[in-house]
Amino acid sequence: MYSGMKKKTTTLLALACLGDFSVTPAWAGDSFLAKPTSEEREAIVHDHEKNVLDWSGITGEWGGARGAMEESGMSIEAVYTGEFARNFTANKVTGNGQTKTIYHTNTDITLTIDTEKLGLWSGGTLFIYGLGNTGASPSAYTGDLQTYSNIDAPNNWLVYEAWYEQQFGSVASLLVGLHDLNSEFYNSDYGSLFLQSSFGIGPEMSGNVPLSIFPKAGLAGRLKITPSEHSYIQAAVYDGNPATRGFKAGEGKMYIAESGISSETGTYKVGYWKHTAAVAFGGSSFWRQ
Repeated sequence: MYSGMKKKTTTLLALACLGDFSVTPAWAGDSFLAKPTSEEREAIVHDHEKNVLDWSGITGEWGGARGAMEESGMSIEAVYTGEFARNFTANKVTGNGQTKTIYHTNTDITLTIDTEKLGLWSGGTLFIYGLGNTGASPSAYTGDLQTYSNIDAPNNWLVYEAWYEQQFGSVASLLVGLHDLNSEFYNSDYGSLFLQSSFGIGPEMSGNVPLSIFPKAGLAGRLKITPSEHSYIQAAVYDGNPATRGFKAGEGKMYIAESGISSETGTYKVGYWKHTAAVAFGGSSFWRQ
């Protein structure tokens, strides 16, 4: 998923530090469709996965309070990512022809509530995700065509996601709220292994229409059907312009559907999307899909 040749520049990326305060269990299963919950898929996409030792985090068990919270249905996670970047060849088009070393950061704070463990009803999950970014943009100095750092974002603190999901048995689930499209649609479980954003959602979408993805998610409604452990069908409608966080006239809507199947030899997915905001070009109006 690469949008074109980059300008002839040389860059260096180094992961400076990563702190994980996670208390959410890891996604486990024999296949990629081992019925993970939505917050577990969020962890896969946003690099919040627990390690194989089920480490409780650098802050420990909080004198037993962490375990008590988990038992009552509340999980808190905080991840801090810092990244150094430098361009060794000056780009005369952007960055005033400078070579520069920068440090930028990404902070994720999430709260997950299980309604059944909380003593309410079964099958419910409430997920709230706070996001903070600081530092300059590496792309401003390299002149790349597609943002090369997957934590590159404006300096800001905001509620990135806030959604509720209701599971109906083991077959269906319904989700509503502020939701990252790429956490469940058009993603690769292996994309989080790499620093560059090219391994995220395809640029034919992100480069052409407003999308409910990092660094600001919009309102959405998603229905998912899992006929078996190895297959799924899901469809969703998203706010046409996540920046406004409201279904407003003229902004259109983003419709997307996807189906997948897995086997011992691989995983296969097919999908379709359409953005309904009309675009004028050459005296004609058309819809992007």
